[in-house]
Amino acid sequence: MIEILYQDKDICVVNKPSGYVVHKTKGSGSFPILLQTLRDQLGAYLYPVHRLDRGTSGAIAFAFSPESARNLQTSLQSPTSIKKYITLCLGSLDSKGTFDRPLNNEKKIKQEAVTHYKTLETIGDYSLLELQLVTGRKHQIRRHLSHEKHHIIGDVNHGKGWLNRMFREKYEFHRLFLHCSELSFTHPFTNENISESPDLPLELKQLLNQLKVKV
Repeated sequence: MIEILYQDKDICVVNKPSGYVVHKTKGSGSFPILLQTLRDQLGAYLYPVHRLDRGTSGAIAFAFSPESARNLQTSLQSPTSIKKYITLCLGSLDSKGTFDRPLNNEKKIKQEAVTHYKTLETIGDYSLLELQLVTGRKHQIRRHLSHEKHHIIGDVNHGKGWLNRMFREKYEFHRLFLHCSELSFTHPFTNENISESPDLPLELKQLLNQLKVKV
């Protein structure tokens, strides 16, 4: 059962589990499809508006009609919308800062990419970060941190194999440590502020507990 964080006749916000792909693609294989699961659970057709990577958990929004999807997408792209993430990565960083390195899209065209970060805690050789997206490029957080050699724990695409293996063997940790911890935006029809902050999943809390981080 997918946790529903907010729902009305136009939109819904849910807490995506790690391991789900948002919608079926050529590369989605046999992984569970969030869109289909929600359609079955809610008994309604939904339209994806943005996405989270398969390994990423946390808040994601859907619409119940094409009109709602268009308006919700505009709202989510507004500078007033907020998308925050929690991650655990290699190395130590300043207390806060910004990554503003442009990233290539699928057509190898450079696009502006800006990510703000704040260090929540430094744990030995690792850092627990809160990040806020200013732009929304593919794998933006993962690519920004990888370029700075602050590889995310469990990132098989942009991380380090030895690091992921160590966390699997030592802590039995088998997922990407990336969680959308806050999604805030203006409702596309009522203009009210919608803000949802799903708690860290149990497996992320358990890892932090093993690392002696209070959560």
